[in-house]
Amino acid sequence: VVADVERLFAIGENTKTYWSHELRGFRLNENTTKSTNSYLADTSDLGFWVMSPLDLEVKEQIVSVKSPIQQIDIWDVLEVDDTPGHDDAIKHNLQPGDPRWLTSEIVTPDRLLFLDGSIQSISTSEKEYHEALVHPTMFSHENPRRIAIIGGGEGAVLREVLKHNTVESVVMIEVDEMLVDIARKHLEGMNNCTDLIGRADVCFDDELVTVVYEDSHKWFMDRYGSGKETETKFDVVIMDALDPEDGGTISQDLYSNADFVGALLSSLTDNGILVSNAGVAPTIHDPRADLGVFSNREHFINLFEEAEETAAIMVYEEAHCGFLEPHSFLVVCKDVKCRGRWQRDNAVFDYDVYERTVRTISKERPMIHYDGTTQHSYRAPPKAWETVYCRREPKPFECDYIWLDDAKEVHDYDFDEEKSSFEIEYEKDGETVDSVSARVDIPKGSYVLPNHLASSFI
Repeated sequence: VVADVERLFAIGENTKTYWSHELRGFRLNENTTKSTNSYLADTSDLGFWVMSPLDLEVKEQIVSVKSPIQQIDIWDVLEVDDTPGHDDAIKHNLQPGDPRWLTSEIVTPDRLLFLDGSIQSISTSEKEYHEALVHPTMFSHENPRRIAIIGGGEGAVLREVLKHNTVESVVMIEVDEMLVDIARKHLEGMNNCTDLIGRADVCFDDELVTVVYEDSHKWFMDRYGSGKETETKFDVVIMDALDPEDGGTISQDLYSNADFVGALLSSLTDNGILVSNAGVAPTIHDPRADLGVFSNREHFINLFEEAEETAAIMVYEEAHCGFLEPHSFLVVCKDVKCRGRWQRDNAVFDYDVYERTVRTISKERPMIHYDGTTQHSYRAPPKAWETVYCRREPKPFECDYIWLDDAKEVHDYDFDEEKSSFEIEYEKDGETVDSVSARVDIPKGSYVLPNHLASSFI
């Protein structure tokens, strides 16, 4: 419609068009009393980011097509007050004092991908998101060779995985073949591996990669469901699907199905690790997680907590993904040793990044955002995760120990017997501990833990 209007009114290059689109009426879903989640509705991401705003200097539709699976939309947008970034400044050789520093004249528009109206990727910040999703888990595994990717149709997860020189094979299970075809043409920056030495120019075409166009739920259930015996196991499984809070059949199948979670764990090697997009990060104001809009995520976490094969779970978040709120991620390990690797020193991670990444033709670092310092920020989840976790019912027992009563006694073992509350007796070899006993009376309600640790809780 906009193109027709511009043509009929003979709008030229020197004329700017500003427009907004809103749906009128309530448009009730025929099966419910709630407003339908139309991809054009102002409640959708597409409506919020593109259709409704009037303050966009550029608002150009690149793709709008209905695949057999979902509605796919790609738009180029540029806000009126955007100013040049680093790449634009280099491209146009901006010098100090150039007035274009203060305008959007030479700014490259953002390219946005929407699936069923839900935003998936932003061209200027997708690397921060996909590096945050992939690399913390890959470097927390000692030697990730066989990788499975669930979703990731734009190819960016695949690009990040192929930066690791330990990788021997990648299976990408994507339900929508049309999305991959569109990504090849219109999101080529997200599946571009030309700078990686030894990789194909297009990440999808690399010899290590097998792309399977099938529903990932069915694919895993057929191969790793209860009673299935499959020789091929994965060191790392990466879920880059819709956010858990997006709802719909796809989210229900992926995040709320105990059998599917069991199949995911069965697909992993004994020291395998799974990482999943976990949606918008929680805040301290969120209700109990199983009652709010993030109930799918809570149920997903609960399923892993209940699984015998789960040895460790970590959550972390990244605020530089380009979305309106920080994004969160869930890591599940089958071997508790991965927790120790997760907590390694910054310098150790930096060494791993240097040793285990593919060299580049440009001689630039393959990652623009992730390094040891970034990993350090992921080591302990923000306060909101603890706050929401402790709103569970029944309340987890460990939540009673978040704060210590400084009026209570703290008892610790010390090599100085006069300071120690405990005595250790060894067997004849002098190394094996035979028993530990209290040397003093320990009142009920006292804390038994290292003194230096107690001080951090008060």
